[in-house]
Amino acid sequence: MVAPTAVVACDCCDACASTTPATLATPATPAGLQQLPGQEWPSSGQNAWQEESQLHAVQERLLCTKLRELAQDLCPYCWGLLYEVFDGVRGSKRSREEEMAEDSIWECPRLAGVDGVAQLDRVWKWVWYKKEIQVCWKCGVLEHLCRQEKEREASKSCVWSYTVVAILYGLREAALARKKLGGEEVYRETVLGQAGYREEEEEDSRENRDRGFGQWIGERYSRGRIVRHIGSKGIATILATILREDEVEI
Repeated sequence: MVAPTAVVACDCCDACASTTPATLATPATPAGLQQLPGQEWPSSGQNAWQEESQLHAVQERLLCTKLRELAQDLCPYCWGLLYEVFDGVRGSKRSREEEMAEDSIWECPRLAGVDGVAQLDRVWKWVWYKKEIQVCWKCGVLEHLCRQEKEREASKSCVWSYTVVAILYGLREAALARKKLGGEEVYRETVLGQAGYREEEEEDSRENRDRGFGQWIGERYSRGRIVRHIGSKGIATILATILREDEVEI
């Protein structure tokens, strides 16, 4: 499995702020173009900022599109489970499996067979976000995206409730199954293994493992900002997974 690329926004804004005015005042003229009177070419720092902003816009659009699909048309738990089972590869077999997963998490037969949504609650209740983490404490999505989606849907409550936890729970179930079959080396190649999550099934109770997983989801993502915002490990893992599936370099 190819490791999901870390969702790290560069610090070009800070770098630009620290650049001396003299450096920014004499940008090179792009080759083959004539500079008109009064026209200023973007500096390298400005170009970097613009490119980064465009990249962030694409990332946000892909994330929101997938979350809408998982909230409305496809069980997010099943999507996470099948993503890991099939190594993120899209094929006819996975597509057939997903066609059978066109239910909400409350109607999902896979979840119904293992205690239903109650098992998600056992993880969700341990997901806590510190104040500096810019995610919605109800749904786990970046705050500004949650707010935009509520305005788009004219809704007073989160439209992505349970989606983040359900995706990660599905990824976790499949990853632990792969670990049982292939051992720790195989687990390290899973989505959650690459994201740094570790779980020792044999050495702890299910309650403690669920607590540990929930706390991990809410921890601050420490490798950088997520589309210019301070995010959690949970939403960073989901964004990286969605972008890898859509073959977008981040």
